[in-house]
Amino acid sequence: MFVRIATRAEDVQRVFTAGQAMAALKEDGTVVAWGHPIFGGNCSEQQAKLVKVHDIFVADGAFAALKEDGTVVAWGHPESGGDCSHIREDLWGIRSIQASSAAFAALREDGRVVTWGLPHKGGDCSAVKEHLVQIEVIVASYGAFAAQRSDGSVVTWGDANYGGAALLTYLKVHGYS
Repeated sequence: MFVRIATRAEDVQRVFTAGQAMAALKEDGTVVAWGHPIFGGNCSEQQAKLVKVHDIFVADGAFAALKEDGTVVAWGHPESGGDCSHIREDLWGIRSIQASSAAFAALREDGRVVTWGLPHKGGDCSAVKEHLVQIEVIVASYGAFAAQRSDGSVVTWGDANYGGAALLTYLKVHGYS
């Protein structure tokens, strides 16, 4: 199968893969996708919204596009984070996104966190929501997230086998790698 993703090779800024699908962020801020349609290879339902895209983040089977205006567009398998419609009103002022294997965590400009995707892969942060304030950075593992607060403490959630202890961990962290 041949998929034309751009008129010229220089039109493509970056290519991303979500296991069974790929997406290309073009120089003009638009996005094209191909591959298995259920796992992100078809973004036609979101195509009109996929303009002025700044970056794309990838879970297994889903994509999340961070737009220049701080909003997010997701597509792909709903259980892997390809559907964020239920929390769309919270997805504003987003400055960064991290992805586990089947969930996304978005850091807002106000230091709060918004999550979606499979709950046991970090898509549900309700157990620690009140602690997810004054967040400076989020990192992800295969099935969990860790967020560093401005006081240096770290909040984790998701699958405990991947670091998501779902409790407030008081560690002074000097960096991530």
